Amino acid sequence: MEYSAFSSDHGKIRKLIVELSDSHKNEHELRSILYNLQKRMILHFYREETYVFQMASTLVQHAFILGLETEHAGLIRLLDKILSYMESNDHERAMDRIEGLSRLFTLHCIREENEIYSVLKDRNAIDGLVEQVKYKRVPRNWQCAVTKKYDRK
Repeated sequence: MEYSAFSSDHGKIRKLIVELSDSHKNEHELRSILYNLQKRMILHFYREETYVFQMASTLVQHAFILGLETEHAGLIRLLDKILSYMESNDHERAMDRIEGLSRLFTLHCIREENEIYSVLKDRNAIDGLVEQVKYKRVPRNWQCAVTKKYDRK
């Protein structure tokens, strides 16, 4: 199912994750892909949590949206862990975590596309939403909703 720019984002992120799985890439290439993936993933999650989930909140159960936000936080933390392993030259652990990242992200996308984007598309809301958010950028120090909620100390 294709739900406009949001599914396209999912596809671009998946493609970067697949590129990471290529063991023939050198360390510099892997780091470059990781940083690009991190940037793209954070922008995508920001747009979803700030705009998409707000619109869907009247159509989908709150617990489901909270679950997706929790997955966002987990995916970002896993990506941070992979970057940490790369920085400490523990490539075996990094590659193992990349496989997990791929599986988790794939399942996450299926849930979003089947439960959020399909509902918004059925209500003819997705195209207007894409126009509203396509130029939105991540504010400095933005955090996923769940991270922000539970990282308070």
